[in-house]
Amino acid sequence: MHEMFLVHFADLESIRSISYEPMTATEKLKIFQAQCKNVQELDKAWKQVNRTINKALLSNDQPSLQIHTKIQSLVFSAWAEALFSKLIHTPYGFSTSEIIQIKSVADRDISNGWIRAIDLGLRRVTAGPKSNFKPNVKQKLDVFVERYVVSPQRVRNKIAHGQWAVALNNKNTRVNPETTADLANVTIISNQVLKTAFTSLAEIIESLIESPNRTFHRNYWVEINKMESALAEMSAYTVEAKKTTLLQNKPSRSGRTTKL
Repeated sequence: MHEMFLVHFADLESIRSISYEPMTATEKLKIFQAQCKNVQELDKAWKQVNRTINKALLSNDQPSLQIHTKIQSLVFSAWAEALFSKLIHTPYGFSTSEIIQIKSVADRDISNGWIRAIDLGLRRVTAGPKSNFKPNVKQKLDVFVERYVVSPQRVRNKIAHGQWAVALNNKNTRVNPETTADLANVTIISNQVLKTAFTSLAEIIESLIESPNRTFHRNYWVEINKMESALAEMSAYTVEAKKTTLLQNKPSRSGRTTKL
C-alpha cells in the first residue's frame, strides 16, 4: 500500500499542464459520481490507518506511530484531491467553462483552484444582507485557504515525494532544516485538523454554488463560526491527550472501561 501512494504522488507532476475540453452535463455527472466513490474509499483508508495509529499510541510503538502518521498524510492528500474534484463537478454547480477555469489554475497550484472556485461562486451572490457581505466572505475564505491549504502544502508535498524524515530544498541540493522541523510536527491531530478544515471548506463552497442567495446567505456566518470554534478546539488537543483518552476508553479484561 505504501508503494502505491508513493507512485501516485510521484506521477502527479507529469499530469500538469493538461488542456481541458468542455464536458456535457452527463459527463460531468459521471465524474462527480466517480469522485464520490473515490472519496468514500479514501475515507475507509483513513479510518483503517487511524485505527493503526491508535493501536500504536496505546502500545507506545513509536516507529509504527511515525510511519503510519506519514501514511495518513498521503491518504489525506489523495482524499483532498478527490474531494476537490467532486466539489467542482457537483451537479447544478459550476458550468463546464467554469470547471475548466478552475482546473487550469489548480494544475499549477491546487490552492489557486480553491480560490478560483470561491471567486466564481461569489459571482452567483446577487445580493447580501449588507453591502460588505461579499467582500467579507471573500476575505474570510481566502484566509481560510491560506491557513489550511497553502501553509501545510509544503510539508505535504515533501511527504508525497519521499522526504519523510529529512526535507530538502526545492532543487534538492540542500537540506531544509525549517521544513524538516515541520515534518517532525506532523501528527494524527494535525492531520485531523486539515481533514476537518477541507471538509468544512468544501461544504461552504457547495452551499455557495448550489444556493447562493438563500441557504448560503442564511447559514454562512453560523457555519463559519461553528467551524472556527471546532478547529480551534481540535488544534489545542495534543497527541498525549488523545493517548490518555484512548487509555480511559480501553476495555479492561473484565469488559469494563478502564478509568485513569
